[in-house]
Amino acid sequence: MNEKLLVVCGTGMGSSMILKMMVDQVVGAQKLPFDVSSDLASGARSSGADVIVAGLDLAPTLTNVPATVIGIKNILDKAEIASALEEYLASKNDGED
Repeated sequence: MNEKLLVVCGTGMGSSMILKMMVDQVVGAQKLPFDVSSDLASGARSSGADVIVAGLDLAPTLTNVPATVIGIKNILDKAEIASALEEYLASKNDGED
């Protein structure tokens, strides 16, 4: 079963759409188990997401969400995104042992 991944930015427009495109490409290329969507940061708490991906500047402000928050420094860097998502999945798998 895929995890729900939400990409957010402060306004829900430009940067979240770019980051969502990059996340979609990484998830598709590596066949990672995520269903990806995007929204405003203000909608993160009620989204039901398992993991939230945001720019590194916004991630620290997402403190009251019931999900793992991943901050991405360079939203155009697929290697950074892939590494962060793989690290998240590995940490989940470690917790299931």
